[in-house]
Amino acid sequence: MDALRITAHNMFQNMFRHFRPIYGNYRNDHAMLRMLTRTDGFIWSEDEVVQIRLWLKGRFQTHQKKAFQSFIDRLNSFSNEYFGNRAAPINIRIIDTTSELLALTRNYGV
Repeated sequence: MDALRITAHNMFQNMFRHFRPIYGNYRNDHAMLRMLTRTDGFIWSEDEVVQIRLWLKGRFQTHQKKAFQSFIDRLNSFSNEYFGNRAAPINIRIIDTTSELLALTRNYGV
């Protein structure tokens, strides 16, 4: 169990090193990344690409949403470059509108 806990901590710290300069607010950056890693979402495969849509619960300011998406864009590009042809590419996005959330809920359930 200790090995799992240490591995999880190291993974979070690695993400945090990349998130902190993007978010730029040292007061609550740790809490915001923690919230992002615990976000609900939808996962499906479409045209051999793994589609992931994250549902941020709560209200966030525009600059916070932009920071989240910028971090996710870096994560997308890093993962797709690192794994190359060895795994299906991923496309992670944040659900922007209620209509998009309702459509995903109808198609894939809750």
